[in-house]
Amino acid sequence: HRDLHSFPTRRSSDLKRLHKDQIEQQIRDGGKQMPPFKDVLNDDETRKLVDYLAHKKKAPKAVPGG
Repeated sequence: HRDLHSFPTRRSSDLKRLHKDQIEQQIRDGGKQMPPFKDVLNDDETRKLVDYLAHKKKAPKAVPGG
């Protein structure tokens, strides 16, 4: 079992430039210092993660004090 927190992560600015299909490919195949997760996450888990990340990059930033 791999500890998912021990791997380097992509910067959020990198994710903002990727489309959902590119995010999914990155998760499955790895690259740019990110390991592949195709043997760790099943198809449903991968889709949910892609949807979460795609939603997160579209969400408005919180305004301090607002």
